[in-house]
Amino acid sequence: MWPAGTAKKIPAGSNVVFQMHYSKRRGEVARDRTSVALIFATAPVEKMVGTRSVGNQLFAIPPRAENHEVTACWTYQREVELLSFMPHMHVRGKSMRYEIVYPEGRRETLLDVPRYSFHWQTLYTLKKPLRVPSGSRLIVTAHFDNSERNMHNPDPAKTVRHGSATFDEMMIGFVNYVIPKPPERLVASVDARIYDAYVGRYEFDPAVVLSISKVGDKLFAEAGGHRVELLPVSETTFVPEGTDSRLTFQKDESGAVTGFVTTQNDKLVSFKKRPASKSNP
Repeated sequence: MWPAGTAKKIPAGSNVVFQMHYSKRRGEVARDRTSVALIFATAPVEKMVGTRSVGNQLFAIPPRAENHEVTACWTYQREVELLSFMPHMHVRGKSMRYEIVYPEGRRETLLDVPRYSFHWQTLYTLKKPLRVPSGSRLIVTAHFDNSERNMHNPDPAKTVRHGSATFDEMMIGFVNYVIPKPPERLVASVDARIYDAYVGRYEFDPAVVLSISKVGDKLFAEAGGHRVELLPVSETTFVPEGTDSRLTFQKDESGAVTGFVTTQNDKLVSFKKRPASKSNP
């Protein structure tokens, strides 16, 4: 349940996918009794909920280690309001702590779970949403007990790494936060002739390329076979329809378009425009 005026957006036509993990003994028959309940917003929505997993998949817990530490962090590149946290580890999970480091260097503990239990995972909700300024860093610190003292440890002699099975481990600090609701309609009247300068191919790196195209008097972005319309906020800033992202084109001193920056939830990404000779597929 989110605060009044707050909701998660599920665009029309979306698939809601649930990943289920089952662990049972070979040869046994088990029943699944999964159910899903959706609660729809009944009042106007002003803010949108986002969820981020601050995790680490590169750890290796040594055999018989009693208090092995694993950390992960995320830097917010836009202002957000933190709502709740959900620590997630498996049976070797011992403790998890969430801390925030503000841009000026002040450090604050948001959640401390000193006795984590895989069998009692829960969501911890703040009494009041916490406003976090851009540039703040969220640090998640976990400890694991891979020793014989851990009665739930299936194999103390094993080096444990990231994996989906219960006998492997995970280190994820889930975070729910809110951001302003993205525009749902055209918010500026722009001469479509300026779109011609934006048409082309843009790359984050050689493996991540995005195409900008003009169809009639509309501008579109396409990547991986998925195309969305870019709704103008100004002559240089656009909102991909149905998202909370912002895309702003950049120009050099002569006025030529050199690339764009885009926000995806709380992450800032820069794309450079390919030279015209390389723009054609």
